[in-house]
Amino acid sequence: MKQIILLPTLILLMNYGLVRQQEIKNEKTQKTESPIFNQNNLRSKTILDGAIKILIPNDFVLMDGEMLNLKYPKINRPTLVYTDSNGEVNIAFNYTQESITNADIPKIKTSILNQMKQVSSINLIDSELKNINNKEFFIIKFYSEAVDTKVYNLMFGTELKGRLLMSTFNCTIAHYDEWHPTADEILNSIEVL
Repeated sequence: MKQIILLPTLILLMNYGLVRQQEIKNEKTQKTESPIFNQNNLRSKTILDGAIKILIPNDFVLMDGEMLNLKYPKINRPTLVYTDSNGEVNIAFNYTQESITNADIPKIKTSILNQMKQVSSINLIDSELKNINNKEFFIIKFYSEAVDTKVYNLMFGTELKGRLLMSTFNCTIAHYDEWHPTADEILNSIEVL
């Protein structure tokens, strides 16, 4: 297993996306609120060419190319991003080229946690290894800093067809109470087909 060097880039991309999103909102000079989310409002979605089944909020859509280009620089851009109508709550999937086996999952979690210790703007909440629908995942929950707010992140990953699949649910701290139970529900729904 190669050393995972994705974390600093991933954190920067997540924070860049939220900062850029705020700049876009300011440019439009209109303030919009995320709609109140009904947690029973999830749909099952098969993604990544039929490899994964996961619950996604009904009102989430694939992030369009324009927003994807603004929020995520080309380097390590996620493979797939679902977002709410305002781009404030996101679920990103990055099916990397990193070759791994199931036995590598604990080492990847440890490597990411070691990298996080070197980033002062990260506040670790929890981390664990968890079997979800007969597949081992690493799970890391943390806060990161954007320019003017904290960001809640739920990062999870597993082996998929010999490669690393990393996913992140994120939202600003203002949306945490509303969304973190749903984020956990989404995580626990993931199924490798």
